Amino acid sequence: MEPELLRYLSADGRAGRLEWLIQSLGAFAVFDLVTSYISGGTVPLVLEIPAVTVLVFLAGWGMWSVTFRRLHDLGKSGTDAAKLLVPVLNIIWAYSLIGEPGDPEANAYGPPKPLLDFKRP
Repeated sequence: MEPELLRYLSADGRAGRLEWLIQSLGAFAVFDLVTSYISGGTVPLVLEIPAVTVLVFLAGWGMWSVTFRRLHDLGKSGTDAAKLLVPVLNIIWAYSLIGEPGDPEANAYGPPKPLLDFKRP
């Protein structure tokens, strides 16, 4: 496995606003494209339910893990993500995840990540 895939599935560390937004929208887009492809009749019915189940699990896990990392960036516990399960409050809470800047200094979950973390060879 690539380290980026492991990061996608890990709730450890911190994630800034941009990483949270890109990973959240990316998970929705991939989920939508793959389910559209599967439900279009290109996959045998016997494989359709297991394929969608695995996809939902991976997309959901990735969404929750990046949300936990975003909360860590704000200095909050991952258990605060339960607020996203409450109707109406989840919309307000999601906007606060986008709008509120993370802690500029290191907190209990580690140092802040640079905005764009490209590694040069």
